[in-house]
Amino acid sequence: MHALPALMSALVTVAAVSTARAEDLPTYYFPERTLCTALVDFQKNRRELQKLSRAERNQLIARELVREFVTNGKKKCENVSLVRVQAIYIPGTDNYGRPDFPNRINLLRLEGAPEDFTAAGNNKDLPAAIKVTTFE
Repeated sequence: MHALPALMSALVTVAAVSTARAEDLPTYYFPERTLCTALVDFQKNRRELQKLSRAERNQLIARELVREFVTNGKKKCENVSLVRVQAIYIPGTDNYGRPDFPNRINLLRLEGAPEDFTAAGNNKDLPAAIKVTTFE
């Protein structure tokens, strides 16, 4: 009987985090020769994400990382053979007002070919070709 409020709370939390789509998340792209790295900052959703189980959080973050690449990354990462899309928390800014990358907290990284990310955007599950690394 007490499980229902906890379940409802978890569903509300997932819904609240899900509304923060990739276009709302600050993302920084670093294309270099054949590799493109994208850092997606989930800091503004940190409190909601921490309420989820690790599995739920990783699944939600992975889905948003794929969505970010499919929505924006294909244009920003043209002519590369390897893509890394990484979820991070950036806790603030440095003395110059820039994102404080040295103090970031790494959450999850997806790595694969651009076409693997495109395929993942069309499927419910990640293709096996996309390597998943968790940092927690």
